[in-house]
Amino acid sequence: MPTKGEIGCCHQIVRCHGILAKISPSAPITLLMSKSSRPHIYWRDVAKLAIGACIIGFPISVTEEVWNLGSELSFVRVLPFTIASVALLAAVIFVIHRKDGEPLSLEALLVRVVVTYSVTFLICALFLLGIDRLDLFQNPMAALNRTIIVAFPASFAATLVDSFADRLHDR
Repeated sequence: MPTKGEIGCCHQIVRCHGILAKISPSAPITLLMSKSSRPHIYWRDVAKLAIGACIIGFPISVTEEVWNLGSELSFVRVLPFTIASVALLAAVIFVIHRKDGEPLSLEALLVRVVVTYSVTFLICALFLLGIDRLDLFQNPMAALNRTIIVAFPASFAATLVDSFADRLHDR
């Protein structure tokens, strides 16, 4: 590593599977994590996710079919729907970041999936609460089922808005 007075001694920077390596003849290889593999999310990412969740979440939350499905389906039937939703969301996030040329690490992928689904779930719950269809105290299972049903398409919209905004920002 260069000391304070040196300009630098790095002769080559190599990219290998999304990780940068500084190769110097006199120092060991220094690995730098690429931007997409760091497991953190900025506030602007959360805002983009919230906007994307609003695009689909609000129109779906005001439909009577969602209210009826949430009341009629048991949680046992909604649980596989939730698992499939999170798995598909993880696949979409992985593919989107893979196309950018820098695949996410497993930790970064899990963080992004959890944050995306959490923000979407909260936005959808707020929409249902606003239209008085989130019966938390009278029928909490129906409230949970309704929120899960609305969060499924809204999470994909949130992911796509986040991806499109990132692509526009990079230009």
